[in-house]
Amino acid sequence: MRHLSTPKIVGGFNRREPASITWIYNQYHSSVIALVIQQIGQSSDVEDLAGDVFVKLLNTTGRFEQLKQIKYFLISAARTTCVDYLRHMEVVKSRFVELDEDYPDNDSWETAETRDVNTSLIYRAIEMLTGQLKQIYHLYYVDDLRNDEIAERLGISKRTVANSKNLALNRLKDILRNIGYSIIIILDFLL
Repeated sequence: MRHLSTPKIVGGFNRREPASITWIYNQYHSSVIALVIQQIGQSSDVEDLAGDVFVKLLNTTGRFEQLKQIKYFLISAARTTCVDYLRHMEVVKSRFVELDEDYPDNDSWETAETRDVNTSLIYRAIEMLTGQLKQIYHLYYVDDLRNDEIAERLGISKRTVANSKNLALNRLKDILRNIGYSIIIILDFLL
């Protein structure tokens, strides 16, 4: 790639020129990865979260005057993204505590070791959702937004939100059913 001066990079980014966007991504990707790892630890979700940070940068309507403003935006977006992710994981974890209380005699939830395995499998199932399904699942079940709020935030119809929620739940049920969860536990966890 040819050398770009700082003003050309910033101006090019503001105009959404591919060369400037690529330069910024290449320049800051490893730093964003390091920030995400620092916040959440090693996880299979690190790359996805870093990608989310760059999507936020691309979706920002602000115009930048200096390269350091872009860098500060990435740092702030990385922290916010990680906080949201950790909050989501806590909500999911609390659902397991509720499951333990609701099904204390259920053999599949009998030991702490088994619970850890089950928790991990369900986290992975949720993380297997892709793109908009994962985003809508998070907005509805973690952030407690209504369908109309999600539709407005994502710029889609309420019907698309409702359909996507159902599709996400069905995909999670299928994933969990394939690894042997009973339908009662699946429905209680997901609804």
